[in-house]
Amino acid sequence: MVSATTQSTPKPIDVWLIDDNDAYTMVVSEALNMAGTVRCCGTWTRCEPALEALDHGTPPPQVLLLDIGLPGMGGLSAIELFKQKSPSMQVIMLTVFDMDDKVVTALRKGASGYLLKSSGMSDIVRAVESSVQGGLPLDPMVTRNLLQAVQPPRKRSAKDYGLTDRELQILRFLVEGYSFQDIANRMFISISTVNWHVQNINEKLNVHSRSLAVTKALKEGLI
Repeated sequence: MVSATTQSTPKPIDVWLIDDNDAYTMVVSEALNMAGTVRCCGTWTRCEPALEALDHGTPPPQVLLLDIGLPGMGGLSAIELFKQKSPSMQVIMLTVFDMDDKVVTALRKGASGYLLKSSGMSDIVRAVESSVQGGLPLDPMVTRNLLQAVQPPRKRSAKDYGLTDRELQILRFLVEGYSFQDIANRMFISISTVNWHVQNINEKLNVHSRSLAVTKALKEGLI
């Protein structure tokens, strides 16, 4: 008897979008559903009903695209609440604001990325994919403005924290928004090795997430 082998198709990434602009919501949700690798399984105009849905047992998405300027509870205030209900949820801020203080605040609260609404639909899809692979997608304009605005009181050196050359290289890749898989491919190492290095980086920088590691690296001029 000859057994047939079948190759399973990867399950699309479940995404929620919270934005009070109906036209923009329609465009983004359609682009996500057409991508094939992701699917928009929930859209909301405010944070409160989305949080209530989670309380009532609605399965959380893998990625949440969250606007900042919302009626009622703002996006920045909601990040920690969503992360409390689903710690594995990746929260990507999708907004018109590229102000440095909002970027830093979002990352400190647990956001996994920060994109401007001027981003192309393909960029949003790639950001969703990158976030679930361990990346920290940041809009290039946001990264540039953040780097220019950061003026640390005393520039620190990677040696101050005992970072190795390899750890510093991985930290640079994280700042540039590469996923763990991208970093592994570029450095010819396994994803598990990348994850191990990132854990060491977090421990040496005394932070508990890659977003905080990136924020600290930028603020203290480590890269």
